[in-house]
Amino acid sequence: MYKKMLVIASLVFAGSLVAAAGAQAITIIPPSLEFEVSPGQEYETSVKLFNETDAAVDLYTEATSFGAAGESGKPSYRFDAEPEDLSSWLTIEEGPFHLEPGDRITVPITVTPPENAGPGGHYAAVFFSNTPPEAQSGGQIAVGTKIGILLLARVPGDVIEAGDIKEFILQDDATSANRLPLTFVTRYENSGNVHLRPTGMIEVNNMFGNAVASLEFNPSNGATLPQTIRKYETVWQKGDVSTDTGFWAEFKNERKNFAIGRYTAAISTQAGIDTTINKSATLTFWVLPWHVMIVWGIGIIIILVLLWLLLRRYNKWIVAKAMQRGATDTQSTPPTDKK
Repeated sequence: MYKKMLVIASLVFAGSLVAAAGAQAITIIPPSLEFEVSPGQEYETSVKLFNETDAAVDLYTEATSFGAAGESGKPSYRFDAEPEDLSSWLTIEEGPFHLEPGDRITVPITVTPPENAGPGGHYAAVFFSNTPPEAQSGGQIAVGTKIGILLLARVPGDVIEAGDIKEFILQDDATSANRLPLTFVTRYENSGNVHLRPTGMIEVNNMFGNAVASLEFNPSNGATLPQTIRKYETVWQKGDVSTDTGFWAEFKNERKNFAIGRYTAAISTQAGIDTTINKSATLTFWVLPWHVMIVWGIGIIIILVLLWLLLRRYNKWIVAKAMQRGATDTQSTPPTDKK
């Protein structure tokens, strides 16, 4: 019924494969490879595998194409499809690669693009699995673990680099909040034919025009694939946030992440290799820490009432003192003789 059925126990990029009997992991270096290839010309590269577990393991290879899974930046793999595009250009030994505990090996990869390879970006993933290929084919169901590396190839020629900020908003399209942290959401659109890695800064100014925060945009250098939109999140935060609930817990959170008034956030991004793509956008929002405002408001009212009572009492004391002094002066004045 299915061309291939595979139950994946763990699928990790830029990380490690954890073996059931192992205390640590199988590590792959690097987690991704980015390179340029020319049509009809071979390109040689390699990956390194390190067995950090306390048990021996046999690993088998599998190449597949990938694309973007929505706007999250996570790849979507095409395990059930025949190799195509970059995944069909790869030559890599099938395995098994036997690694004793502590072993390191280098696995060569040859990339041979066809003469008619189109310009722009081409994408594939190479997986290393502890499941033999025969258990991954036919109608069998295999339970295994995979670790993979992303391959991002660029073919020169009529390469189109085109990107834009589709949207720059606060999370959930909010226009106000009671405190930090606040999450800036940037939806970046790539309308070209090669991946882009937009970077930049988000500057936050208060109502007086003073800079209060400078946040790095896309510090992980994540890529936006061609003809896709990727959502990037940037967090503005001052202190840790308690998960406790209730008025006083939120009051403490507002104090640790205090902000008040109207703010303006401006993002500036740069992308591209052959073409410099500069894009910018701004947004305004309000931060009203109402828990703090209530407590401070009540505190100010109490202080004002106490000052009023003290002033009133002081005035009464002054009046009483004046009246007492007047009475004393009257009693001490000697009578005047009349002739």
